[in-house]
Amino acid sequence: SLPLPSSVSAPRPRATAPDPDAGYLGVLYPTDDCVVYGAAGPTGVKVILVAADPQPAEDAVRGAAAALAAAYGEAAANPFYTPGTPLESARFAARVRAIVQGVA
Repeated sequence: SLPLPSSVSAPRPRATAPDPDAGYLGVLYPTDDCVVYGAAGPTGVKVILVAADPQPAEDAVRGAAAALAAAYGEAAANPFYTPGTPLESARFAARVRAIVQGVA
């Protein structure tokens, strides 16, 4: 017979994929001219989107918020970036431009 350990951990459930809408806050402030949306990314960055269209596609706004938060997270992960300073990256600016043009 084999000796068994006296304490056996119960199996842990596998982690599920993170909910991409977990940080989406939705409409923060509607006006006659625009709608302000908000989201909080997994890195703690807060994303504010202002849509001139009073009824933009909700999926497009959610996707743009998630893409902007991801773009910021990747740019801020640069070891040469100092948190709290302006994020001056041509690649980040190009990604933001592409995300905004994709929603417009």
